[in-house]
Amino acid sequence: MSCSLYLVFEYMEHDLSGLSAIQGVKFTEPQVKCYMKQLLSGHEHFHKNGVLPPELLLGASYYGVSVDLWSAGCILAELLAGKPILPGRTKVEQLHKIFKLCGSPSDEYWKKYRLPNATLFKPQHPYRRCTIKTFKDFPPSSLPLLETLLAIDPKDRGTVTSALNSNEKNEKEDADNKVDEGRCGVISPDNKKTIRPLKLIPEFELNKQMENMKQRLAHLSFDLMSSKEIKERAKDDIF
Repeated sequence: MSCSLYLVFEYMEHDLSGLSAIQGVKFTEPQVKCYMKQLLSGHEHFHKNGVLPPELLLGASYYGVSVDLWSAGCILAELLAGKPILPGRTKVEQLHKIFKLCGSPSDEYWKKYRLPNATLFKPQHPYRRCTIKTFKDFPPSSLPLLETLLAIDPKDRGTVTSALNSNEKNEKEDADNKVDEGRCGVISPDNKKTIRPLKLIPEFELNKQMENMKQRLAHLSFDLMSSKEIKERAKDDIF
């Protein structure tokens, strides 16, 4: 019996990473909200139903809801910035970037969590939090959620439900920016067409649309021929 695990997903022409790598593509605020709502809704389902990776249940290092929330915050910032906000090649470099952006943990934090590697990675010089200054060009509605999700202390990151409520509140405030969640398209660099990575059309529906298009083209061709014939006859009548 094979021990291999295969994950089969519906076909997508693009993923977020691929789209963000396209030069000239920039996600709009409504699109980012749409993606974040889907991401957080998935997390909320997992947390409410107790779905966690088996290696964590078998005794791996502490893993909680706050880890997912931190990841969601990083993804939110990356979607808005168009690039990773905390790229680190090593553990030391990664922590250094986190502390520079989000501020150094307080003494209370170190005492409370008693992390095994605290003596190795505790910064010698304290850093002040500068997320608001760093993300000053982000949509204002995104900043409160980012501040919460990228909190250094896990207990300050809230819950997935609170993050979803924050996202929905911002959507109501921006009622003019209507987003169809099933069609979170991205404007291509030429601003002429839309790439829709999350829009899946069933095959039968696609065939139906193609058939309708053929019929419309046939009628259009007939109308053009009729119009040309009328002009030719009118020309003969005049001359």
